[in-house]
Amino acid sequence: SDSEKAEAKKSECRGISVRTKLIVLISFASLAVAVTATVISVMLYRNNTISDNTRVSTGVARFAASVIDAEQVDNYIENGGDILHMSKLLLIELTKIETNQIEFERKGKGKVFEFVLLWVLTLVILVTIRVALNQFYKHMLSSPIYLIGLVAFFLFALIACHILISGYTNEKLSFKKGK
Repeated sequence: SDSEKAEAKKSECRGISVRTKLIVLISFASLAVAVTATVISVMLYRNNTISDNTRVSTGVARFAASVIDAEQVDNYIENGGDILHMSKLLLIELTKIETNQIEFERKGKGKVFEFVLLWVLTLVILVTIRVALNQFYKHMLSSPIYLIGLVAFFLFALIACHILISGYTNEKLSFKKGK
């Protein structure tokens, strides 16, 4: 009846609409996907970098142990050693290093592909949500919660890209004041 409707409107306890609840749910789901993608990217990069550096370090240590004969160090110092033999060993090691470098670059390309694929799939999910729920998406665009979630998603994407690129270039992000 009309009197019940009027009393319901006067009550201070109003519920949140289903539309707002869905916006919040989708925003948090998108944010969770972005955080998960960033964490997975960082963990994969870290683990692969550790294993690659461990393998290279072990190879260098083995090479040093195989090339340097501890009993002949004084002989090398006094007489100069056998240069041709030393050159041959160095060429063999350079070939190994070059092979390892090629393998490292191949694995690096694979890591970049995995990274890009992960973020592309995340973007495809967001685009699918946008296309499948067109009317709902129009309403979501007016919601500040969704916009904040979307900005957070792309910030996580930028952070993940920065971590990936700085890992390959060994550069730190720094900002210098202009003159």
